[in-house]
Amino acid sequence: MKILLVGEYSGLHYNLAQGLKALGHQVTIASDGDGWKDYPRDIDFLWKEKKRRVDIISKLVKSLPKMLAYDVVQLINPVFLDLKAENNLRLFRYLKKHNKAVFLGANGDDYVYVDHGVHHHFSSSVFNVERIRNLASIQAHINTKLSDEYRQLNLEIAEKCSGITACCTEYRLAYASAYDDKTTFIPLPVILEDYPFINTIQATDKVKFFLGIQEKRKVIKGMDIIHEALQELKNRYPNDVDLQIARSVPFKQYQTMMDTSHILCDQLYSYGCGVNGAMAMAKGLIVAGGGEEQMYQLFGETENKPLVNLPDAKQEVVKVLEELLEKRENLPLLAQKTREFAIKHHDHIKVAQQYVDFWASRMS
Repeated sequence: MKILLVGEYSGLHYNLAQGLKALGHQVTIASDGDGWKDYPRDIDFLWKEKKRRVDIISKLVKSLPKMLAYDVVQLINPVFLDLKAENNLRLFRYLKKHNKAVFLGANGDDYVYVDHGVHHHFSSSVFNVERIRNLASIQAHINTKLSDEYRQLNLEIAEKCSGITACCTEYRLAYASAYDDKTTFIPLPVILEDYPFINTIQATDKVKFFLGIQEKRKVIKGMDIIHEALQELKNRYPNDVDLQIARSVPFKQYQTMMDTSHILCDQLYSYGCGVNGAMAMAKGLIVAGGGEEQMYQLFGETENKPLVNLPDAKQEVVKVLEELLEKRENLPLLAQKTREFAIKHHDHIKVAQQYVDFWASRMS
């Protein structure tokens, strides 16, 4: 198949493209590289620092002829390019008219997901946490996603696209309410050869916990609570616990710090793990964050459930992490099971085949 992937979030489309190419498909990526992360792409939509209307229109006009006659167009999100909602909608209509099939990715915040959350339909979500919902920045974000223009954009694409793919449990649950018959869950793709098994923890080792803190997102990810819990754990067990805290460091440094750790503390308000957690699992790091039963059900996993599920309250987080210390003889096996989970569910070629199968099923 000839495939166009439009937009980028944390390497999802880049990793998927590598899997699709390994399966023999012709793939083009059109994106802004996810901004500063600068993921490789074939058609560049990274605007200049000053987003002048003339520059944006010029780049779009030059790029449109390269986005025609594909068998499949996969959008990362309803806002698949860094444009106003109305312009994303115009571009969707163009892509739908000039290609065989367009699919929507339910990845990240959009109208359907935010609307589902603010009406308290999630059991684990930032929308359930009052201290977060009351933040001015979060209220502004919610208001934007629930605005008329974003609603129109999201619903028109969802209704007129050929199918919808969700990369995480929350997004699948949100779309199930109105688009269950055309939505499927497909895990995040990870290029496993880029992340060899590195967790060689032994029962006698000092257990090394790792937490990456993005200052602008630490509250909405629950990293402030996890950090406090880790500090309390360290105070209780100074001879058994080592902490590595990465605060908004460059990705290469972040990776180095992660590679010398045993347990990655990911995020609180989630059913499962995102890209960060999936990458850590591939390396055999034990991942503590989301690990709800609904997630395992979507994966079809009934036996190997290695994620350490963290509750929302600090003292409960301390208790869960304390249990890991008390049963440290089980940690080497848990690290192995974590890697096995990544191999079974996140391998980029296996994930790419799931996309191909879904696309084919919706185009027949």
